[in-house]
Amino acid sequence: EYSEYPYLDNQIGNENFLAYPPSDYWTLSMDETDFCSRIKYSAVFTWQDLRECKSDDGVSSAVDVNINDQFINMSGRFHVDVVSPLSMDADILYRSYQLLSRPFVISIRKSTYF
Repeated sequence: EYSEYPYLDNQIGNENFLAYPPSDYWTLSMDETDFCSRIKYSAVFTWQDLRECKSDDGVSSAVDVNINDQFINMSGRFHVDVVSPLSMDADILYRSYQLLSRPFVISIRKSTYF
């Protein structure tokens, strides 16, 4: 079912209507000043969420954590891909489109000075 007012909070639609609905991480919104604006996807990931990310092989970690005397540094590459079946009849073959691929570093100082 779809909404006649998708720009209002929680009115964009659900998994029955949207090809890429909200998930555990991703939330959807629209610009409430423009009734025909693009859908915006946003997400918040914890340190542990990022630590649990795996590479393409599904085994090795997708991020590195380096610790030195002053900092704890997490680095990696953040990818967002749209994955769709090639047809409604094929559950095996998918097309993938990369939306975003960006390196990131999160540095945390190990001590603070007052």
